[in-house]
Amino acid sequence: MNKRIVSIDILRGVTIFLMVLSANIAWNSGLPAWMFHCQVPPPDFVFNPDVKGITWVDLVFPFFIFTMGASMPFSLGGKLRKGISVGRVSLDIVKRWIILAAFGLVLGNANAIFSYEEPLKVLTRFGIWIGLFLALWRIPQRGKVKPWMINLAGALVVVALLAVIKFGFGAKLAFSQNNIIIMILSLLALLGGFIWLLTKEKPWLRLLIFIVACVAKELAWHTDVLKWATLPAGITWLLNWRYAQYLVITLIGMSVGDILMRANVRREAVCIDPQKVSTLISALLCLVIVPVMLWAPLDERFDADGMRYTDSQCGIFGISRQMQRYNIPFTFLNSCRVSEQKFAEGLDRFARVACMVKNFRGMRVGQVGMRPKIFCSVIFNEGELMQRFG
Repeated sequence: MNKRIVSIDILRGVTIFLMVLSANIAWNSGLPAWMFHCQVPPPDFVFNPDVKGITWVDLVFPFFIFTMGASMPFSLGGKLRKGISVGRVSLDIVKRWIILAAFGLVLGNANAIFSYEEPLKVLTRFGIWIGLFLALWRIPQRGKVKPWMINLAGALVVVALLAVIKFGFGAKLAFSQNNIIIMILSLLALLGGFIWLLTKEKPWLRLLIFIVACVAKELAWHTDVLKWATLPAGITWLLNWRYAQYLVITLIGMSVGDILMRANVRREAVCIDPQKVSTLISALLCLVIVPVMLWAPLDERFDADGMRYTDSQCGIFGISRQMQRYNIPFTFLNSCRVSEQKFAEGLDRFARVACMVKNFRGMRVGQVGMRPKIFCSVIFNEGELMQRFG
């Protein structure tokens, strides 16, 4: 069970890359609007909730939350399979929540002296990053130095430099100064972890929680019905119910992670040779579940030098062979030009058949009453009919 799920790691890595990229795009770079948050468009970059739409920048954080949920069955489930008690796993969930919240507080307060020009401020913030690295570094036990001693030293460095920020630079430190992204992740780690423990064997309960989260999100967004659940202002920096709306994405990722974990535990093949391009094509076709018509235009005449830059026939052979290999049904239309009547008739026939098949899906054939004696000479097998046609 030490084998990592490559798909989750790749998605997480791509998401972090896009997160760093989007965070470092300068506002006055002259790039088009789709390179920024949809509701913070150029040239003034002022938040405007009336702007409709979404860009790739708006999808980066949801993708990261999805991977976070997909990882929970592996991180928490792995501990349970090692024999660690539910109580100990629960303590680990609370511990991670506290660590993430503290991380968010440090990042937010370190920005109180944000500067690119003043060397002392730059060095102080750099020192805080080094302290965070030492405090969060998972070190294997080697020699006489205990791992917790290095973690403690890093934490003390962070505390000392925060004191420098407050008393040396005269900046204000406050709980309200935090990194909102990290604070959201901390709450999702807390709530999501306990939800997984509660629903790991009860998918119906997870679905119920998902529905409740969706309803609560819409009610909080459009009405004041949930105003009674508002927490005291003094702890909203740590526990903010507005952040819980992102559980909708976390729960979806959690369910996908459960599917992958079960397949990994049973050593089931998720797909046939996932490194082949043909497998990717098959997966995409199975994903959209659409009827397939295979057609290619006629090749142009050979050039004077005997060369031709297209070879539709070769492509037809290659694609059809892979479709047959992976049992993907398809309709073949002989090569012709788009302007020919044969193409229009073939496409029209394919569309009509596809619509008819769609209409017949789910159809059931039933018998009402007994057959009259006059039809007893007709041979029929109802069992075979049910087996073949459902």
